[in-house]
Amino acid sequence: MEIILDWQQRGVTARVLGLKQEDNPLLKHQPERGDTSFEEWKQKVEAWLFGWAIEDAMRQ
Repeated sequence: MEIILDWQQRGVTARVLGLKQEDNPLLKHQPERGDTSFEEWKQKVEAWLFGWAIEDAMRQ
């Protein structure tokens, strides 16, 4: 759970710095769907995007 919160905070910080959703650093290294790390990667991507979206909503 702590890892998810960390990635949410990274998303918030990215939005504060003016980055866009597509600037999510995890999108550069997507594992294969069958790879055991895919689900973990997907959760991190979603957490980052969620944090980004929360900050974006706060700014509107």
